[in-house]
Amino acid sequence: MVLRDINQAEDSKGVPPDRIRRIRSVTMFEEMLRMQPEMLEKSKKFAEALRRSGSYSLDAFVETRREFLGECKLAIAATLIPLEQDRILFETAKTGPNETGDWYRYLSNRLHDNIGIGRKGRLTILTYNYDRSIEHYLHVTLCNALGLDELKSHTEMEGLEIVHLHGSLGALPWQNNSGEVYSREYTSSCDFEAVKKAADQIKIIHENQDDTLEYLLALERLSQAERICFFGFGFHRTNVRRLTKNKWHHASKRFGFRDIRGTSCGLTPAERNECEKLFGVLDERSQQELHRENLIELCRYDDDCYKFLRNNLDIIS
Repeated sequence: MVLRDINQAEDSKGVPPDRIRRIRSVTMFEEMLRMQPEMLEKSKKFAEALRRSGSYSLDAFVETRREFLGECKLAIAATLIPLEQDRILFETAKTGPNETGDWYRYLSNRLHDNIGIGRKGRLTILTYNYDRSIEHYLHVTLCNALGLDELKSHTEMEGLEIVHLHGSLGALPWQNNSGEVYSREYTSSCDFEAVKKAADQIKIIHENQDDTLEYLLALERLSQAERICFFGFGFHRTNVRRLTKNKWHHASKRFGFRDIRGTSCGLTPAERNECEKLFGVLDERSQQELHRENLIELCRYDDDCYKFLRNNLDIIS
């Protein structure tokens, strides 16, 4: 079981990744709206407010500026769709197994090895990301590495389940055999109508409810999982509260049952301590914390998702 949050980005110019994403969202949104004059006035106000808000993310910004919810979703879709390029996923990939950062590649190779020896365990990825890069990458690499057609690849991936807790830019065509949901190719080509349709599939954290089908499925899978890993997770209080609603974390390895681990790349000791407290066990009557130690095991400060996978091979073996 893997829970995945915002992609960890690195920038050689020293500009904070969250600021890059905010600036890029504003820029892409403004360019797109030049062709939509009827939306221009409110959109300019949104872009200016976001640019000067100092918010770490669009989610954080729209929490207090709910009047810009629609513009926020359009900005997210307008930013992410142009990045859906195979070149970004494959041609710019790191070249060797010891390179830093390419955890998609490392994960896919481990999964291919498991398939090759007939080992088919169940892996569920719960993601807060709207992009479809992880499922596209794993599907394409499986087809090409093992010489499978789309149908056979889909069969081999039956043990792999990917759930977008806050929606996505749409299902990929191979995921939509019934034709009942909105789907689009993994492509950077789009017009305003495509952006609008993709934006309609997105849920912002503060408008999402605890009892959506995605969250109910997540709670079921978390309750069943023996190993649970948080990858690049932001540990937002609302997200943690929703994910632990049925108290599955109380049966942790401390009590001989469940193994919970996570990355904490870039977090200070105080921030790590704050994250760990979110998984504390409370006394139902006094609401006092009973247990916290070792309920979740956070990795070293400098371990990103790639290093975490290499140091925790048992989660994908």
